[in-house]
Amino acid sequence: ASIMSKKLAAGSTHLVIDIPVGPSAKVRSQGEAVRLRKLFEHVATELGIVVDVVLTDGSQPIGRGIGPVLEARDVMAVLRGDPDAPSD
Repeated sequence: ASIMSKKLAAGSTHLVIDIPVGPSAKVRSQGEAVRLRKLFEHVATELGIVVDVVLTDGSQPIGRGIGPVLEARDVMAVLRGDPDAPSD
């Protein structure tokens, strides 16, 4: 709810939500992830937001950063094609 309310307040009309699934992630089972995805989709529909909920492998870190700022730096490095960007 917090994610969507902030995006809606900022004027977003489209939203991509990544749900990492794995033994050490917040969402630990595929069934729980599917239930959460359906809930996000329902709420988004009611709010008039186009949403794409993606379930990803949360069994290990994808990049090097932990937290929004460091994760954003990883993404920007990948988009810029930096040779030191995370590749896995």
